[in-house]
Amino acid sequence: MYCPKCQTVNNPDSKFCTNCGAKLDPKVEESNIPPLGASEQVDQDQANLVETNEQLTQQPANQVEENEQFEQEPSNQIEEKPQPTEPNEFVEKTKEISKNYWSYVLNALKSPFEASKQVTNNRTDLINSLITVIIFSLLTPLMIYFSSLKVPRFLYEPSFFDTVIIPFFIYLIVLAALVGIIFACVQLMKVEIDISLIFTRFATLLNIPACLVLLSIILLAFNAYFISTILFSIGLIMISLVNIGTMISIKETHYKKGGLDFIYVIIINNAAILLIILLLGDAFIGELFNSFFW
Repeated sequence: MYCPKCQTVNNPDSKFCTNCGAKLDPKVEESNIPPLGASEQVDQDQANLVETNEQLTQQPANQVEENEQFEQEPSNQIEEKPQPTEPNEFVEKTKEISKNYWSYVLNALKSPFEASKQVTNNRTDLINSLITVIIFSLLTPLMIYFSSLKVPRFLYEPSFFDTVIIPFFIYLIVLAALVGIIFACVQLMKVEIDISLIFTRFATLLNIPACLVLLSIILLAFNAYFISTILFSIGLIMISLVNIGTMISIKETHYKKGGLDFIYVIIINNAAILLIILLLGDAFIGELFNSFFW
């Protein structure tokens, strides 16, 4: 017999429920008997209810995760933005060298002799001096090449390689030889000085001839042939003054008594320069005239 209250199974003769104490009525027994498999159905319903509750409790957690992902998306997008590229090292060094060289040239044009005494043989001054020597060695044959273009083609057709490239290296060799001659001459005065310092002083004074040659090329572009030729000639003549000026600047800063007199040193220096002109100049000028007239 089933209890109508708690559905506990009792003996058929029992009048009260052994579990809850409720009064048992045999007349309502059949109506209170649960159908077959009802307990299993109740257990299934309870399991479904628990599962539904778990899903309901998981939904807020899922929503929280979705919100966190949504909030993280902007930060991820920010991180994915390309970072600004670092400045190119070569470009930065080129800018620095250009800035230093511009200041160097302005100082050399403003006070050439004082600037020649102030330069040293450090890396910056050596680079500036090398740039000046290269510019002068390149501008000089370029001036000759542009001048030869003004000549009628049936008389002479200049070759860029023969008129510019080869002379460019010849001028570099000549300028290096002049620095070597100065170094040898100052040894006669018993002056202790590094050849790199002689080079920087020589190149500092060379800025004036280089600027004159550049100005002559600019004037030639405007068909000012006469003034252009005069400035170009002055620039070449000033090479001898650059040579002497370098020796004077060395004498003022490094000269010691006991060496050869400065006047004799100048004479020896000029004689050596004349010898170089005779050896190199004759071959170069002769080749130039031969190509021009023949």
